[in-house]
Amino acid sequence: MPFETIKLTAKFKPKETPEGLDDLFSAYREIVNFLISYAYENKVTSLYRLKKETYNGLRREYPGLPSHYLYTACQMATTIYKSFRKRRKKGKAKGKPVFKKGVIMLDDHLFKLDLEAGVVKLSTPSGRIQRGEFSFSRKPANENGRLKGHPLQLFQRFQK
Repeated sequence: MPFETIKLTAKFKPKETPEGLDDLFSAYREIVNFLISYAYENKVTSLYRLKKETYNGLRREYPGLPSHYLYTACQMATTIYKSFRKRRKKGKAKGKPVFKKGVIMLDDHLFKLDLEAGVVKLSTPSGRIQRGEFSFSRKPANENGRLKGHPLQLFQRFQK
């Protein structure tokens, strides 16, 4: 019987925001905006160069934050800055790019997904939190069956 590899995209929709998650989103947004500013001012388009030049300072400033948040923030900032440069060349962007969304890019070190139990575990500065409310859709993985380059994104939902 052949096996099919699938890519899971999960959107977390907590009924109530777990304690500390608002602070995590705020810190992540600050980090991404700092990295975008650094990339903009120093014309850095390489993920590895951006990480090399900023990682140690960010670790000192955010000592309790799991290190992979800094890595994914570098990925996001690099992507945003590269997109901005392309749009600016076409005359569609002005000024400096800013990250405003309530989104966190997660990699496999920051979350664990248990489909059978319907539970997701998320690393935070105060430890792992566990949530049971999520939905997912099936998408094929790449030819190697890996999800590399396709990290999970956690979307912040504001209750009004």
